[in-house]
Amino acid sequence: MRLWSVQPEKVYQTVMESGVYRCDPYQSDMLKPIEEEKAGIELERQFKDAYDWLVRQMEKRIGPRPEGVIYPVWAWYLFGGENKLDLRRERWSTGNPGERFACIRLEVPDEEVLLSDFGKWHYVLNRWPISDSEEEADRLDAYLENMSDGDKEMFFSKNWEKIFDTELFQNEWTSQGFDVQATFWELKRENIQGVRFFTAGTKKQQAK
Repeated sequence: MRLWSVQPEKVYQTVMESGVYRCDPYQSDMLKPIEEEKAGIELERQFKDAYDWLVRQMEKRIGPRPEGVIYPVWAWYLFGGENKLDLRRERWSTGNPGERFACIRLEVPDEEVLLSDFGKWHYVLNRWPISDSEEEADRLDAYLENMSDGDKEMFFSKNWEKIFDTELFQNEWTSQGFDVQATFWELKRENIQGVRFFTAGTKKQQAK
C-alpha cells in the first residue's frame, strides 16, 4: 500500500540511521502533557482516550504492538480523494515557519496498516457520536443524555468503529472516503520509497 507521511526532518534521519522510527508521544502536538509529577511526566494528555481507543482497534484488526511501541505512526492514504500530497499545501499547513520537514513516500504491507476516515476521526477526538444525518444526530444526543458513563463508553466504542468505513460517500450532513489516514506500528527504512524535503512557510498577508 502506498502511503505518504509528513514528518520532521529529524524523524527521517532517525529512520535512515537506526532502521526504524517509533512514535514518541511526548513530541506529539496532539498529546501535550497536561501535568507533571515529581516521579515523572504522567501520560495524561488531551486526546489520550481517543488514541488509546485507536490502539485497541489496531491490536484487534492488525495485530499487537511490538514491544516498546506506545502509539502508532500516522500517514495519508488519500487526500482529497487522491493518493498523493501537494507539497505546496503542506508547506503552508505544517509546523512553524522555518521548520524542516520530510514528505516520505512509503510502501507498507496492507496487513500492517489500518485505514480510517480523517473527518470522522475528529468525532472520536471530541467524543461525539457519528451520525449520517441531522435527524440521527439529534436522536443519538437524546439517547445518550440519560446514559450512565459506563453505558456511554460501550456505545461510543462501537459507534466510533464507523471511522473504518472508507468507502466514498457524501450527503448534506456528512462525507467520508475523501481524506483517508493510515496508522501502523513502526516506520521502517525498507518502507521508504522516496522523500522530498521542504521548509514550512508563512502565508503571505493579503494586500490591504
